[in-house]
Amino acid sequence: LGGWSRLEAMRLAIVGGGALAARLAMSAKESSVCSAVLMLVQSSNSALSRAADVVTAGDSTSPSAILEFCQANKADIAVVLPWKALAGGAVELLESSGIRALAPKKRVAELEDDRSLAKRALPSDIPKFATFSSSDGLEAFIDSLGGRCAVKPVIKSSGKEERVCASRSECLDYCRALLGEGQAVLVEQLVEGQEFSLLTLSDGESCLHVPPVQVYRRCYVGDSGPMVSGVGCVGGENLSLPFLEPRDLEEAKRKNEEALKAIREMTGEAYKGPLCITYVANVNRVCAIDLHANFGMFETVAMLSRSKFDIAALFSSLLDGKLSSFKAEFEASAVVVKCIFPFGFPLNTQQDVAVDVSQLQGSTSLLLDNVREDSGKLLGTGSCAAVLVGTGSSIPSAEKECEAAVRRIPGSVFHRPDVGTSSSIAMRTESQRKLRQIKIGVVGSTRGSSLQPILYAIHDGRLNAQISVVVSNVATSYILQRARVNNIKAVHIPGKGRQREEFDRDVTAALRAENVDIVMLIGFMRIVSGEFCRDWHGKLLNVHPSLLPKHANLMDLAVHQSVLDAGDTETGCTVHQVVEEVDGGDAVVQMSVPVLPSDTAETLKSKVQALEGESLIRAAEMYYRDRKLPGADKEECKKQKLDESDKMAD
Repeated sequence: LGGWSRLEAMRLAIVGGGALAARLAMSAKESSVCSAVLMLVQSSNSALSRAADVVTAGDSTSPSAILEFCQANKADIAVVLPWKALAGGAVELLESSGIRALAPKKRVAELEDDRSLAKRALPSDIPKFATFSSSDGLEAFIDSLGGRCAVKPVIKSSGKEERVCASRSECLDYCRALLGEGQAVLVEQLVEGQEFSLLTLSDGESCLHVPPVQVYRRCYVGDSGPMVSGVGCVGGENLSLPFLEPRDLEEAKRKNEEALKAIREMTGEAYKGPLCITYVANVNRVCAIDLHANFGMFETVAMLSRSKFDIAALFSSLLDGKLSSFKAEFEASAVVVKCIFPFGFPLNTQQDVAVDVSQLQGSTSLLLDNVREDSGKLLGTGSCAAVLVGTGSSIPSAEKECEAAVRRIPGSVFHRPDVGTSSSIAMRTESQRKLRQIKIGVVGSTRGSSLQPILYAIHDGRLNAQISVVVSNVATSYILQRARVNNIKAVHIPGKGRQREEFDRDVTAALRAENVDIVMLIGFMRIVSGEFCRDWHGKLLNVHPSLLPKHANLMDLAVHQSVLDAGDTETGCTVHQVVEEVDGGDAVVQMSVPVLPSDTAETLKSKVQALEGESLIRAAEMYYRDRKLPGADKEECKKQKLDESDKMAD
């Protein structure tokens, strides 16, 4: 219980209004260690009065007003949400008066508000970016990014929107518009992949990572329309997201922890509180694109909708530096959040639009956001008016619950109905699958038996890959028939009577026409040229029926007879890089089987052949994970050493 007994009386102050504050208050109200929930808000309403014990309308952005409120209500801990209050030193003022605050101090708040500073706290492998206070160098940088960029005001609190620009002209126009208003701009490389955000709570040493969510940022169905901070979000029932792989989440957790260390180095003290980072799951890594040093609304609402712990006790443990011993568990359920907006949002928002939530009175799925109460009526004040939350055993079931609640709010308001729908999730998952899918080219002369297990692995969903083309020098080879049966492009390139380099160039042309990532030689009965090895360096694989370097330069039964003659107790196969030296490339995957006293060359051949397909699958999985294979860097390192030697000689 975070160091509090049930007989003690924690008084928790929440500063700031809206859906986030309301959800924090609702969770704190259920706490067994919190005797009073106190709220200081700009504008109160009847829903907030039910969520908290004390609700006071006042200036929640003023540090002095916050201190006065907390002292008057004998608050023990204060959660401060408004950025203006944090930038004004609210945390420092509270702590100097003996009131503990769960929020970033002034230096961290300033760091977060300045996107160029925040980039310094993010891991080094972030997308390429540059900041501009004038148009000098702007066009050249945009051109270097291919014209498609994200444009963001450097200062978040300026109120100016960020935009994803699809063309050079659009990017330049928006940059010049911001610069013309005296705003510095940050221009950032666009990274392909699905966005997600990860909230981490830190006590300065230990971390609690909250299940990730994906925030929908476009206003209209099908990811169209203006981009805003969010119109809804989803979180998966497995406490992850359908398009994320386990390695993505682990990498994001590691990077959040790295960012906390960077903030400590930049500010000179450990940061205690929430940190939320937005990522893009790219081809083989996650790229950090934004940092928020406070509770994110979507991330926190999703967290509290699935938490199985006492939120007030968690806050106390965090401030006491005892997060490592706090048991925080989450329900393995899905969550879908949808927001309600006045008509016209965000370009021409109607003011004081009636928000009729009478059909949802008392519902825990409803959180009021930017509304004011006038003569018993709720009026929208410009942006998100209400937030609806649905939970369930799956994202589709959570979406149905959430959508049913949204439809009970009539009037001049709208929401994005496809947030969390099965079709929307399927589209995102398939988009991510295609982005990460690897393209394999196969070159062979015989039956291509080892190709079949790869096809099965793809069909069964084990391997996210595509056999893009099969090339053979034998028109009647079964490997070409195997390709046709599986609707794979089959290409016959005659090799008889041709120079090796000439033939190999035609093979390379056929492979490059399909943009393959790696090439597998499967039963290919020719020795490839040095030119071919160099063209496909690091991406050209062969499987040899021995545990290389043993029994190299031998083929078929001769390999297995050599194993028997040597008295080896085990044999196997090696997937290796193909280099000019026959069987001389780095081993990528090796699999082995025991050699029995009863074995013959024929039985060993059968046993080893059974391993070859699996070994090639494992090599493809390795490339899928790392986007490179062992030995791929050798020639580059050698070239660098030669270049350095030449410089020294000069």
